[in-house]
Amino acid sequence: MNQSNFQYKNIKVDNIDFTANPEFNSKSETIDMKNSFSIKVKPDKTGTSALVSLTFTTNSKDFTSSQIPFYLQITISAIFSWYDLPDEKVENLLKYNAPALLISYLRPIVASITNMSGFPSYNIPLLNLVD
Repeated sequence: MNQSNFQYKNIKVDNIDFTANPEFNSKSETIDMKNSFSIKVKPDKTGTSALVSLTFTTNSKDFTSSQIPFYLQITISAIFSWYDLPDEKVENLLKYNAPALLISYLRPIVASITNMSGFPSYNIPLLNLVD
């Protein structure tokens, strides 16, 4: 097995915003979780690395339902670098592989925050980043 020509470093949490819904009905059978992700890619001037940021948001901060337990938004980022790779391959790696890697770091953070807030651990579901 060889080391990949696509690497990452400096994974960090850039922002966390968590708010519990004081009106949440913990006895409700329906829990409303609406997840969204956004990805930003900022290439550097050399064309051999890029800062990739992934923002995960669940629910809305405007609590309009007692079935929404909390609002959570987290941004996590890392620097990805590459060498000897065609541009098309780099584009796909930054679009799919980089976010998949960042999600793997994000999952335990989200589970820990939600568990420490008095809610059961929330596990981000598996995602299809291609569709």
